[in-house]
Amino acid sequence: MSLTMLSNNLKKSVRSLHMRKFRQKYNKFLVEGPKSCLEVINTLPSAIETLICTQEWYDENAKLLGNIAIAIAETDDLSELTLLDHNASVMLIYTGDSYLNTSYSDDWSIYLDDVQDPGNVGTILRLADWYGLKTVYHSQHSAKRDNPKVIQSSMGAFIRVRSEVIDQAKFIAEFNKPLYIADLKGIDISEIKNPEPGVIVIGNEGNGINKIFKAAHQTIVTIPGKGQAESLNASISCGIILSHFC
Repeated sequence: MSLTMLSNNLKKSVRSLHMRKFRQKYNKFLVEGPKSCLEVINTLPSAIETLICTQEWYDENAKLLGNIAIAIAETDDLSELTLLDHNASVMLIYTGDSYLNTSYSDDWSIYLDDVQDPGNVGTILRLADWYGLKTVYHSQHSAKRDNPKVIQSSMGAFIRVRSEVIDQAKFIAEFNKPLYIADLKGIDISEIKNPEPGVIVIGNEGNGINKIFKAAHQTIVTIPGKGQAESLNASISCGIILSHFC
């Protein structure tokens, strides 16, 4: 184990990862908070470039840390570096291409068509993890895996579920499986029995599905309701469809 004190250079590196352009440039991102960090430590420690923590957190968890590079920080330093509302004990720098090898299936997958709310995207990754889906595809304008709020709301799913960014036109041209598009006007999902495995497409929270999907070979599916709500949250819709199809 390499144990040092938090340096100014490391602080600068962490701050740079607050911005997506540097997360893309260096192919790294931050994982914050005890629960998410312990998930990485326990399942994929090889993904950790450096773990930054308080002395107290280190003393409580040292036996778990193996050969991980550790930087000890003051609580005030962590408070300045965090992007979360409450995190003053631990964060880590994660190498972006790292995933845990799983037996998850490619039969079903999810395409996020400009789903911009990172809480929704993180929850959808968590749903994919629950149902054993190997991949979630993101359009260019969807929130991405490296977004701090996506990481937090995915509850560790970002380690196991692969995220791939691909624009709508390329996806439609290259992906030959059936598309099941979530929309307010479509076939009641309860009427679809034993669907052929394919891709569940979830649209933008305000604008719905991109019109390019309307011309693609697809099935538009609807979740029937009895109340007066205008629509369902994107991640809730995705969860209901996954429960029915998968």
